[in-house]
Amino acid sequence: MTTVFKKTNVHDCAAVIKSLELIALWFVRVHKNQCLIPSDFDFNFFLRGIGILLELDHGTSTAKVLWFLYQVTHIIPKRERNLLLVTLLEPKKFYHFFFHWSWTIRMTFFYFYFFQLHLFNINSKDAQDDLHKSV
Repeated sequence: MTTVFKKTNVHDCAAVIKSLELIALWFVRVHKNQCLIPSDFDFNFFLRGIGILLELDHGTSTAKVLWFLYQVTHIIPKRERNLLLVTLLEPKKFYHFFFHWSWTIRMTFFYFYFFQLHLFNINSKDAQDDLHKSV
């Protein structure tokens, strides 16, 4: 993954798409084979790379990053997933993607937000209990 990120030019949309597809394929294969992500996997580098791609705010690349996260968020270990979600849900970034000018980015973020965050937050037993208490 490190080599793929280092060899990818962030301004080359086709290269970004291919790189993210390759990395997503690796994550999915690890998950399907019921293996653990290697202990030497550099999540700091991975999260920095995702952050750089999101900061670039190139329409197609940004949508692809959000779609990539939609595909692999459930595979990322809890601690790193929480770091990623805290970053994406900080108000400035959240509103940027939620009200983005690009329909594609906006909809991809909506899908990621609803389906992935619903999976981790609202489907938890504590969250359901809290919801029912407030109603």
